[in-house]
Amino acid sequence: MDCKAENPLFEPVKFDFHVKFYEQYDPKAYTKILNEELKKYLSPWAYNDYVEIQFGGTLYKSRVIAFIEALYYVDFITLFNMYNMAIGGGPKDEIMADNSRAILTSYKEHSITTIQPPVCP
Repeated sequence: MDCKAENPLFEPVKFDFHVKFYEQYDPKAYTKILNEELKKYLSPWAYNDYVEIQFGGTLYKSRVIAFIEALYYVDFITLFNMYNMAIGGGPKDEIMADNSRAILTSYKEHSITTIQPPVCP
């Protein structure tokens, strides 16, 4: 039986959503922080030597939303969508790796729009 080694296939996942931060947190600074947290969430093995790469797998929209809303500086999010950038197509409620050698990973930059508080006259 022949054994053939192949490189993994990386499938970047992109999030697109609106976020409202709590008033005491600067939207510009915390948008960058949130983007980095999402990268760590999707690709923890890139930030921690003790985390193993997960091949295959499924990413659920509801779990990502729960992760974001649990962050201490996030008040709420709306209009959340996620995309598998390797495969294309529209937004998904769940993203499954295309095959067993695929690794779901973070897209380089997520599309995060901040919701500004209304300006009082």
